[in-house]
Amino acid sequence: MRNFGTGFLLIVLHLVCPYSWGQTAATSSEAVAEQLYVHFDKSFYTTGETIWYKVYLLNPNTAALQSEIIYVDLLNKKGEMVMQQKLKRVQRTASGSLVIPFDLAEGYYQLRCYTQWNLNFGKEAVFYSNFPIYNAWEERDGHSAGSETRLPEDTAVTGLQKQDLSITLKTDKDTYLIGEKVTLLIEVTDASHHPVAANLSVSVVDSELVQDNIGLNNKVWNYASVGHLSSQGIEFEPEKTVSLNGKILDPATSEPVTSQFISVHFIDDQSFINTAVSKGQLHLDFPDLYSPQIIQIHNHNPFQEAVPAVEIQSVSSFAPVADIPEWLPERTPVVQQYLEMSRLRRKLDEIFYASEAKPLPETKEVISLFNPDKSYLMKDYQLLKTVEEFVEQVFTKVRISEKTGKKTVRLFNPLTQKFMEDSPWYMVNGYLTQQEDAILAMPVKDLEKLDLFLYRNTIITQFPQLMIRNGIIAITTKDGKIPQELISDHNSFTFQGFAAPKDFTVPVAPENSANKMPDFRPLIYWNPEIVTNESGKASLSFPTSKAISRFRIQVEGISSEGKMGANTITYEVQFPEN
Repeated sequence: MRNFGTGFLLIVLHLVCPYSWGQTAATSSEAVAEQLYVHFDKSFYTTGETIWYKVYLLNPNTAALQSEIIYVDLLNKKGEMVMQQKLKRVQRTASGSLVIPFDLAEGYYQLRCYTQWNLNFGKEAVFYSNFPIYNAWEERDGHSAGSETRLPEDTAVTGLQKQDLSITLKTDKDTYLIGEKVTLLIEVTDASHHPVAANLSVSVVDSELVQDNIGLNNKVWNYASVGHLSSQGIEFEPEKTVSLNGKILDPATSEPVTSQFISVHFIDDQSFINTAVSKGQLHLDFPDLYSPQIIQIHNHNPFQEAVPAVEIQSVSSFAPVADIPEWLPERTPVVQQYLEMSRLRRKLDEIFYASEAKPLPETKEVISLFNPDKSYLMKDYQLLKTVEEFVEQVFTKVRISEKTGKKTVRLFNPLTQKFMEDSPWYMVNGYLTQQEDAILAMPVKDLEKLDLFLYRNTIITQFPQLMIRNGIIAITTKDGKIPQELISDHNSFTFQGFAAPKDFTVPVAPENSANKMPDFRPLIYWNPEIVTNESGKASLSFPTSKAISRFRIQVEGISSEGKMGANTITYEVQFPEN
């Protein structure tokens, strides 16, 4: 049974704005910024690639780590957000990955990392890194005009300014053959040469393709100290979980709404949360919400507008932006080679994997996430032209009237022997709407299934309770898409939960495949979860690629006290001697 209010566990409901201006939940003795640093797998990228990264929190005192959520934003040269991830902190670290869209314009981009708590401390408490993203499909001269390597103001080429840990790296061999496995031994010690248990991230790249001197490669590693709060004091409280914050407004007057009958509808998994708002303020906390969710908000108070205007409040709107270069990054000979290899790899993907695609099944099972009172497979009603004809001729009893050019439907409840008080809600592929004219005009030939919800118990156990006044007609189309003409930008939006964890994998052709794609990846290996034992030691293995080249292993890490260290080692891959 799907109960109204389930779907995501709701742990907190506050009718206040999450930004608690002037509150003193964090005392002055605790007023220390969370010191952030990010390790990237590479120094530059191309469209279609993945940015692998790991966030470290370097505070010596663990008690200073108050936030459970870390924000990672990718900004373009105008400071506009291109992508965002929310990471759940695990002790002193968090890791994630951003897949760069293929159609992204070439230029410098900025990765911005912060917590809501750090916004109290200003720009110096935010981690920034500017790096180039190239588009291999954009035509440009190799050394375009304006492709200077100067740095923007207020930034510095830093990397790790201070290392408190000594990280020793050793491979089992200096030279490998194609296809051999590399074994890496790691040992971490402190300044007194005592072994240290550390949490590390490892990146392995083809150093002939990925050179650190490409682009700016500037990591601004900042520390914020006690007392360096903004002039307004503590304005942003530490976040403990993902929160949905917004304002619910009357669409006609823009006045804040007060209602006990607000529903938050998660379209992807078809769940609802019933809540209330006072003076328009909405605040909901979710402990384990992952991945983007498409959300609708409705007001089921019969005396108020059903589709309110919703203004979502985002933490990122308060985060400062550091200078981002506006000029195009230089395409050096090394970059040109990298881009050529990117184009080649994409063509090889198409060649080697296209034939492996399995054909889609000719038929599919229609599965409903709800338990309706009556279901209709629309293949049995193909002689009817529109939903309006179907409703008129198939439903046992229905009333369709037309006023001021708009048609209105009233469903009939056989149990109560009464017509519903209001027009039905329509749910098209999970999207709730009351745009009756558009629904009634939908062609039956495009529909897969229609479900009808009429009875009280059927509705209140699966939908907001006040929908018993309306009834629900759920429509599943053959293409599974939500018609654009039904989508309202007033009350629907995409909400970001925690970024779903993603593992780095080496792409391989399917087993028993005749296709053997050459492996010339610039990033050979990435692992953000290496942990040394009490003796400060760890080991790992990974396969070589098919490239004959020199490869660079970069290891960065942190101890349980927030001490940081890094080191680099190289190995070679050669042809076998005959």
